[in-house]
Amino acid sequence: MKKIKILGIIFAALILFVCAGEVSAKDVSFSQLSNFFVKNNVELQNSENYFVVKSQKEFSNIFGIARTMGNTVEQVDFSKYFVVAVVSNATNRETSIKINSVTEKNGNLNIKYSIKRARKLSYTSTPFMAVKISRGNYANITFSKGIFKKSIPFGN
Repeated sequence: MKKIKILGIIFAALILFVCAGEVSAKDVSFSQLSNFFVKNNVELQNSENYFVVKSQKEFSNIFGIARTMGNTVEQVDFSKYFVVAVVSNATNRETSIKINSVTEKNGNLNIKYSIKRARKLSYTSTPFMAVKISRGNYANITFSKGIFKKSIPFGN
């Protein structure tokens, strides 16, 4: 009986020790960028492509401004923010990309996203979603959709 109690105490202490070492993921705020488009000269290798953009020059190489008479275009202050984007290949399907959450755990940023494809269109477009995130000391940026994950080293 004493052996069972001792084993129970050891087991409980072990569980407490393991759980105390776990760090929970923290939500990271992000802001969607609008009034931009993906430039035609951007090489999209896969059906879903991922970009981590740290400078205005990089951003301008990928995105153009979709300015009209009635809209304003928010410029990104790259000294405070960086941009992550999920870009689909050109398609003739109505496609929406949504960033569901951005979390940080142990210095790694996780971007969870989803893609919905719908009816066929009479034209093609390059669907994308770009968001700005406050700069931080991140080691990797991981894009996750369901069980699929793609990590990109961040490095400041």
